[in-house]
Amino acid sequence: MSNVMCMLPKTYQVSYLRLIHEMNKLYSGSGRITVSLHGEKAVLSELSSTYPLKLLSPHIYDGTAIVYILTYGGGLVGGDEVDLIVDIQVGARLVLLSQVSL
Repeated sequence: MSNVMCMLPKTYQVSYLRLIHEMNKLYSGSGRITVSLHGEKAVLSELSSTYPLKLLSPHIYDGTAIVYILTYGGGLVGGDEVDLIVDIQVGARLVLLSQVSL
């Protein structure tokens, strides 16, 4: 249990856990990319997405991860939104490419 949880009254602990759970959820059209280093090589610690967004990583070259941002069907249409959270750890590199560059 985290230090924050220990300091909270029991009634607030459940709400705190729900808040953490909600923060970690991916909603429609959202994605997360986390790139870190393991030794000298880049590692995708997280690569997740939800419809209509799709993330693919066919190659990782040494300290550089390559991720393609794709959409299903004919692409995005009016009203569609994409929310992408990207976290690149110290020393790692990320190249983001669109489906046009395939």
